Order: sequence, then C-alpha cells, then structure tokens
Amino acid sequence: MIKYFTRAIGKFATFTGRSRRKEFWYFVLAVAIIKAILLNIHGSVIGNEKGLEKFLDLLFFVPSLAVAVRRLHDTGRSGWWMLMAPTGIGFIILLFWFAQDGDPHANEYGANPKGYDDGNGDDRTGRRRRKNKKYRKRLYKTLKEWEQDDDQLV
Repeated sequence: MIKYFTRAIGKFATFTGRSRRKEFWYFVLAVAIIKAILLNIHGSVIGNEKGLEKFLDLLFFVPSLAVAVRRLHDTGRSGWWMLMAPTGIGFIILLFWFAQDGDPHANEYGANPKGYDDGNGDDRTGRRRRKNKKYRKRLYKTLKEWEQDDDQLV
C-alpha cells in the first residue's frame, strides 16, 4: 500500500499517463487512514479538527485529482469526466469507472501500466519478450516422453 501511495504522491501533479486500480484505491485508502489518524489525534488534543481537516483536504486535493484523472485514462476515458463528480449520479458513475479494469492494451493515454501484452507480443516498453528457456525445455521433454509412450502402445 505504501508503494502505491508514494508513487501517486510522487506524480502528484501529473495528469498524463495511466494509473492502475491498485494505485488508485490504495491511494484513496492511505489518504483516508492518514486523515482519520491525524484528525483523531488533533481532535483529542485540541478539540477542534475543522482547521486541520480543511488543510488536509487542500493538501491532498491535487494528488487525488491527478490519480483520478490517470485512472480514467486507464479505462480509456478523458480526465474531463471528473467534472461530473459534484453531481450525485456522476459520482456513482465515476466510482463504477474507477472500479473497472483498464484497457489491456496501449491506448491514447499511454501503455498499459500492468505491462501485459498488447496483442503483438510486445510488452509496454516495446521490446520483444524473451521466451522462458526452462519452460520450453520442460515442455519439449514432456512432449518427447508422450511421443515415446504412444510409440510403445502401438
């Protein structure tokens, strides 16, 4: 969780590219936990947590918006869809989109952040994947054994 939170904070003003579901939801969870802990400590010591709450809202506003826009990019949608967040039904639709799996291939917003094949055998960096030699040898050996077993049965 910390890895995804620090990744999102590191790209706090980056509105381009794509973010995985893990990065988005772990960021949301980490922000909620941080706010809950700090507000409880501050509220129990001082008694009024409204000032700290507004400060934390301002502190996490841009990173939250950036990770949400990148999450929409991962699903193939424009970040401008965030403008419907203040409406009731728009917020529900956005939650549904945030929970959807991203495009399995590169889209107009960038490569798949999961690093899966785009259908051409190329990974997200554009390099050809190397075949696993051990797997090929094991498969070849198994096929040879099956072939020998079939020859013995005939």
